[in-house]
Amino acid sequence: MARWVLCLIWFLGAIPLSAQLRMVVRQVPGYTPVGDTIFLAGSFNRWQPGDPGYALKREANGEWAIDLLLEKGDIEFKFTRGAWSKVEKGQEAGSMPNRKYPFRGGKDTVHYSIESWEDMSDNKNTNPSSRVQIIARDFAMPQLGRTRRIWIYLPEAYQKDPQRHFPVLYLQDGQNIFDAATSFAGEWYVDESMDQLQEAGVPGAIIVAIDNGGELRMNEYSPWAHPRFGEGEGAEYVQFIIETLKPFIDQHYRTLPGPEHTGIMGSSMGGLIALYAIVEYQDFFGKAGIFSPSLWYSKEAFRHIQTKGNQKNPKLFLAAGQLEGPHVIRDLNKLHQTLIKSGFPAAFIKKVIHEDGKHQEWYWAREFPTAYEWLFVGEKQ
Repeated sequence: MARWVLCLIWFLGAIPLSAQLRMVVRQVPGYTPVGDTIFLAGSFNRWQPGDPGYALKREANGEWAIDLLLEKGDIEFKFTRGAWSKVEKGQEAGSMPNRKYPFRGGKDTVHYSIESWEDMSDNKNTNPSSRVQIIARDFAMPQLGRTRRIWIYLPEAYQKDPQRHFPVLYLQDGQNIFDAATSFAGEWYVDESMDQLQEAGVPGAIIVAIDNGGELRMNEYSPWAHPRFGEGEGAEYVQFIIETLKPFIDQHYRTLPGPEHTGIMGSSMGGLIALYAIVEYQDFFGKAGIFSPSLWYSKEAFRHIQTKGNQKNPKLFLAAGQLEGPHVIRDLNKLHQTLIKSGFPAAFIKKVIHEDGKHQEWYWAREFPTAYEWLFVGEKQ
């Protein structure tokens, strides 16, 4: 018995229990709902905004705290109230960059204050282009039994030439596409980028942006089940685009409706659903921008490509950054190889890996113009 106790003491002593980071939120906005819980979303939990394992505990003194067992390294994170639509904002109630902390091991405690919340601020600065409109804040999604805000960008030539028709690009995470005030992690500046591209002579397109479903985002952006996140609703989500949203856009706007003129794009989980859509519905989508796709979510993504194969020679733009981690680059390379082995022509696939690329909106915003130009250059309008 004495030997067993000694072994147990030695084993417990070998566990790095001292590698603990305690985060304390000392102050939250006075209007924060009393019954709400504050969560931590970051690089250590795949940026899940309502992960119960990362819920902060309300202390007797009114502060919120959480203890984290982490490996050494730099972490990035934000505080939420359970969804990206309820993420924290900065002092000016505008988009704020990810918080960062260089954790060096041992026991440490850091303190924070939350200035405002995305869904409750009265002082939002917004500056989308005048060419951006909100089609509806409650556009029906019958395939999912819910509604969603839909944005649209119309190129300058749309008003100048009433006889002209345009290609269409469908973008995910609509909150982040045009307006920093509605973004949960930064803006893509797609309207500004499109204006600049057209000034340089690149043909314009209609951009349709679909808000994500907040806490439903993970499910809506995956067609496959996950042991932790549950059943996927991605198949129904893409059916909404092709059966409901696309017919509406084609009916009410001057579009070029064929697959050779229709693209889909997204990042992270949005990149995963864009990949699924371009492979599954090659009769509807002929172009896809796939940024930092969350291929970790399900191996079914690779099997899906092998099963469906190439049918219509779609164009694909694949991008990821080395600072996202070696697994992201490994998965992107595997995706590239799987596509080619499944019959997708190498000449129709552009893969780029950037040394400074991170899993952040600023990176995808920076690379959007390159992706758009490669996918849509040569469009006949």
